[in-house]
Amino acid sequence: MKDKFFFLLVGAISLLFLAFLITNYRRMISASSTTTSQFQQAVAREKVRVVGKVISQENDSLRLELFEGRYTAMRNTHVKLNITKYKEAKVVMGTFKDIKRGAIIQVNGRKIDRDVVEAEGVAILTKYVQY
Repeated sequence: MKDKFFFLLVGAISLLFLAFLITNYRRMISASSTTTSQFQQAVAREKVRVVGKVISQENDSLRLELFEGRYTAMRNTHVKLNITKYKEAKVVMGTFKDIKRGAIIQVNGRKIDRDVVEAEGVAILTKYVQY
């Protein structure tokens, strides 16, 4: 009786895991950053994840050129974004010293305006992204 219950439990857990994989497969294999069209369609306060090249830095804001694609083959879209409050954001990879002109960074945050993202988290990807 215990063996039957054990196999039923393992089978149920396996089915739940399989259902999770099937429903999340597209998200798991897609590029992890927000595309240009997704960013443009996002509404105010919506969470976004953008990757871009730092083109200027001023006080508490950055100017980025938005990249899209996979990290092994990103392309520059030449769309410009302003990143605010990046100094208050949590740096999860690298340090603030790494954020300079030419650096490739990923910013997790919220879209505030047409071309403005308020940073919540920053990762420096300069060594890991190819474009």
